[in-house]
Amino acid sequence: MKKRKEITIINYDAGNIFNLKSSLEKMNSKIIVTNNPKKIIKAEKIIIPGVGAFKEGIYNLKKRKLFYPLKEFLLSEKPILGICLGMQYLMEDSYEFNKNKTPGFSYFKGSVIKFNEKKVKRLTHIGWNYVNFIKNKIFKNIKQKSAFYYCHSYYAKPKNNKNIIGKTDYYGMKFCSVINYKNVYGCQFHPERSGPAGATFLKNFINL
Repeated sequence: MKKRKEITIINYDAGNIFNLKSSLEKMNSKIIVTNNPKKIIKAEKIIIPGVGAFKEGIYNLKKRKLFYPLKEFLLSEKPILGICLGMQYLMEDSYEFNKNKTPGFSYFKGSVIKFNEKKVKRLTHIGWNYVNFIKNKIFKNIKQKSAFYYCHSYYAKPKNNKNIIGKTDYYGMKFCSVINYKNVYGCQFHPERSGPAGATFLKNFINL
């Protein structure tokens, strides 16, 4: 019998865990939902979900003693996926509260910044939108310009454009919506809420 792929979801009271867990269970995966630092270190693959504010999320990770185990896991070169706010944590810092920036994991050089309110008609990017992507195994069997579901007002701006593997256009602003280096991935959209394309995206992560 083929061994089920094991996926560890980080539970720190800032993510849509129910929908994500349900989506992954349909793919015959073994799901571990945890806030145990020891289990994080030993995990095969990790997903960091996230909804809400960057500063509060980082605070919750540190309060539960999860921040540094996750940072250690990032350096292990084992697969890890940050979703929405989870993607933003991978950056150096966030300017979510004016000029008082909050440090992130610093895996990718760059910051999390707010959409320019003068250039977009609506600050919060919510709903379905397309992704233009370059060839990468995370996009296997996904059609170019497939639509995914978003809900955010801030986005990651990496310093190294080579780390950007997917971009999305929001009122003429092309922002980084998928980031990658080695086995570390981040997506600004919610694959667990993005229909068949999102399910394929998660399946591709499972199969890394």
